[in-house]
Amino acid sequence: MADFNIAYPKTVSNEGYYVSEAYWRAHGDTQSGETYMGIDRRANPNWAGWAIIDKYKAQNGTPEYNFRFPVSLGLEDLVKQKAKTQYWDSIQGDKIANQSVAEMLFEQVWGGYGGIKRVQQVMNTMLPAPIGVDGSVGKDTLAAINSLPAEELFDKIKADRQQWINTVGAKYSPKDVGGWLSRLNRFTFSDLTDYVNTESQKVQTVIRKNPIVLVMGTVLIIAGIGLFYKYRQAATQVNQ
Repeated sequence: MADFNIAYPKTVSNEGYYVSEAYWRAHGDTQSGETYMGIDRRANPNWAGWAIIDKYKAQNGTPEYNFRFPVSLGLEDLVKQKAKTQYWDSIQGDKIANQSVAEMLFEQVWGGYGGIKRVQQVMNTMLPAPIGVDGSVGKDTLAAINSLPAEELFDKIKADRQQWINTVGAKYSPKDVGGWLSRLNRFTFSDLTDYVNTESQKVQTVIRKNPIVLVMGTVLIIAGIGLFYKYRQAATQVNQ
């Protein structure tokens, strides 16, 4: 199954740090609010991080563009928590079989791009019986995600997002099209993570069912370390 801790760094690395609302207005953006690492204050007024930012501003003034607040303030931990609860959990990321597909959906809800409704519309072009287009990942949508060929689904969602950027996005903010496309192209399909996760789960299952495997493995490691030190000690005596 997909892993949030693998997906999160890929998406958050596409985000900057602090941007004031005044900066957005000065650059012709009338929609965005004060932002930190992709969290917009207009869309997320109750995020716990704003109280920390307001206190910092009261003491130090409004930070410059793309200012990174001291890590010790805990803002980056709050961003990660927000991403987990609002975006990853909303797509049931932990239950999605393919890591790359989960990452694409995570980016979809984080960045907008028409949200899950567009993903459901894409899947309906691949499914024998359509699912509801309601904008949420419920039981039917999750089952459909995991039943479809992962790489084909990934490619179709990516192509649809590119279309959204070139049409809807271009009308909304033409100057951002290049950045959105560059961000999109950082996502590529790979089954490697899924293989590693699967093999790891197999090992954990074997250990749970056969505790003796863990005990024997530990004994062999300790024995190997003991033999290594004995060999090194003997070699040292010979060389003296």
